[in-house]
Amino acid sequence: MFQPLRAMLREPETRVLVVAALSVVAVGTIVYVLLEGWSVLDAVYFCVVTLATVGYGDLHPTTELGRLFTIVYIIVGVGIIAGFISQLAAHRQAPRRLERDVDRVIDEVDRVV
Repeated sequence: MFQPLRAMLREPETRVLVVAALSVVAVGTIVYVLLEGWSVLDAVYFCVVTLATVGYGDLHPTTELGRLFTIVYIIVGVGIIAGFISQLAAHRQAPRRLERDVDRVIDEVDRVV
């Protein structure tokens, strides 16, 4: 799991996605602590559950400002998290794809020789 994440951090294009994903959770946590008066753990939990589109419903914003923020947070955050997960999956499969390509080239060289 950590190897694809390390690979993402090495590439400037995907490093931005890692930073964006961490930032969206951090910003959400800070906002919910300030607006809703939740503990840091409750705020992080809510952010992760919300952005994972699980939505248990045990925590929810009670202030109007908190609800408005949540609307924007979901629209922006789910897109960022989806992009992050997509790139993480791509980096996880990259070594296997490379190995298959190398095997195909070796097989082709063996056929020619």
